[in-house]
Order: sequence, then structure tokens, then C-alpha cells
Amino acid sequence: MDQEVHFINVFHCRVLLRKHSSLQCLAHDYALEAHELEPADVEVLSVLCSSTGKLAEDSSTVDKVKYGFEFQKYLDEAIAIYADSYEFLHMRGRFQYQVSTLDPVEKAMARALGSLPDVSLTGALEDLLAKQNVFFLEKTAYDVSPDEIENIFFIGKTYDAMGDYPNAKIYLEKVLFNKDPECVVEREYVDEATQILESTKYL
Repeated sequence: MDQEVHFINVFHCRVLLRKHSSLQCLAHDYALEAHELEPADVEVLSVLCSSTGKLAEDSSTVDKVKYGFEFQKYLDEAIAIYADSYEFLHMRGRFQYQVSTLDPVEKAMARALGSLPDVSLTGALEDLLAKQNVFFLEKTAYDVSPDEIENIFFIGKTYDAMGDYPNAKIYLEKVLFNKDPECVVEREYVDEATQILESTKYL
């Protein structure tokens, strides 16, 4: 693929992912087309995994499972090539969290359409914590970068799902220090973290 065209396509996909959810399918289709031409390109794999994963999260049960299987396929391809990528480790950790916390109906649907991936909350936590380097862990909560909010949020949610509320509180409170995030998704993380921390188990 021509390098300039490739760059424009990848940039276009990332812009679409930040816009309304109705454009996520378009981003996915652009990324899939680019992947067919450049199957080992890290930027293309990143956008393809991101768009497919977002579709899985936002879809109804049947499509959620379908896109979930597709996401796992592309993520496995990405990690096979870029095993040390923190971005893909985050995606895998988030995927493990999402599958581990599916409700009984969603799990039954996944088994009916294929097979439920062998995942766990412990595995999710290992991947998500691997995303946090030593330098970041030594910083204070006030130093949290908006780029890290997503990973911190899912670490907190994973601890919460495991019943480890003290550690969950540490990470979820870090999310709250991102007082005025520019990204709509980041604002949603702040809102959800606030809601979790206001539940009775944290009182």
C-alpha cells in the first residue's frame, strides 16, 4: 500500500473511532481493508482490534459474541507479532475482563456460537498491570496522564470484580483525578468510577 494513502486511512479510522458509534462499523471496514493489504502493520492491527472490540462492547448479545470472536482472532495475530506491545496487552487484559464478567445468557450464547475463551480475572489483571511501567507506578495520583485513564479504570474494575475493594478503590480514585477529560469516553470512565465508588461496598 502507498505509504501516504496508508497513513491517511489509519488516521481516518482513528478519527471515526472517536466519533459517534454509528461510524464504528465504517472504521472497522476501513481497517479490515487495510489489514488485508498490510497484515503485519502494527497501526492497522491496532485500529482493527480497537474498532472490532468497540463494536463488541456496544452491540447486542448475538453481535457482541460475534465481534468478540473476531476481536480475539485479530488480537492473537497482533500479539503473535508484537508480543511486548503494551497496547495489545491492555486489549487482551480488557478482553479477559469483559469475557470473565459476561452474564449467564451471554456466556450461553458464546458457547452456542463457538466456544467460551479460556480467560480469567487473574489473567486480565496480569495483562493490565503489565501496561503500567515502574515509572508510572512511582508517580502520585495527581500525575495520572489522560492516556493512562483507560488502563487504570479497567484495573480498578477488575479488582472490583475480584472482590478486592481496597485495591479497586486505589485505582478508581486515580481515575477521578482526571477532572475534565476532553474525550467523551474518558468522561464516561470518570462517571462510572464515581458510580462504583458510591456503591455500598465502598462506604
